Amino acid sequence: MIDAALLMSLASLPKLVGLDLRAAIADPRISMPGAVGLLAALLLVAWAYSACFECSRLQATPGKLALDLRVTDPLGRRLDFLGATARFHAKLLTLLTLGSGLLLIAFTRRKQALHDLLSASFVLHH
Repeated sequence: MIDAALLMSLASLPKLVGLDLRAAIADPRISMPGAVGLLAALLLVAWAYSACFECSRLQATPGKLALDLRVTDPLGRRLDFLGATARFHAKLLTLLTLGSGLLLIAFTRRKQALHDLLSASFVLHH
């Protein structure tokens, strides 16, 4: 929720220069390519946010840091940028399944969600 709130704040920054991305996407006058372009821009920001934080020395987004969580590879090391990118894209699959990929946490030995299994990553409490 913390990361979602921060990302929503980032999506609101263009309002400062008179461009409301969320309103533009919902505007019935916007063309389909225009809406797809805006959504792609928002997805690009979310990807950069997630991948850059998770492969950094912090190994976590601000939301994970607030909960004292870190993202690692199977050996406990930080993810490289490609691994963090793979985890982000796998997380999209978790979202596309309406979050059901999160249910795997209850049934996997190492408490991994679908996106963690697909990207060979772990979220650890420090």
